[in-house]
Amino acid sequence: MTSEQLTQLERLLAVLSLGLSIALKHRVIAIDEAERLLYSPFTMTKLRELGGPPELIELIQAGTELEDLDSLLPQELTDRLTQMEHQALSLLATGDPSHPQLDQWLNYYLRPSWEARRS
Repeated sequence: MTSEQLTQLERLLAVLSLGLSIALKHRVIAIDEAERLLYSPFTMTKLRELGGPPELIELIQAGTELEDLDSLLPQELTDRLTQMEHQALSLLATGDPSHPQLDQWLNYYLRPSWEARRS
């Protein structure tokens, strides 16, 4: 993975984490759904292997701990999600704006089904 690809991945994951934090805070998705989408030990391992920034790995790790926090100290869950929002925003704010941002990433996922419909 090139440095530019890693930067794009980091920004995409920060945006995803931001959205998940907000959705969790408003209870429109469940913690297990957020774990399936992003907050998993697998994601942390892959980011470490790719040389992802420690701040992003810490953010993902915080997401893996939400279920425990919710069961042990539910009154602290909203505060933790707010902290995660701020962490994600900070990652986005400090990103390198000179790189193309998330260059056509959605096309990767939509193209196969679109091409299949054309056939």
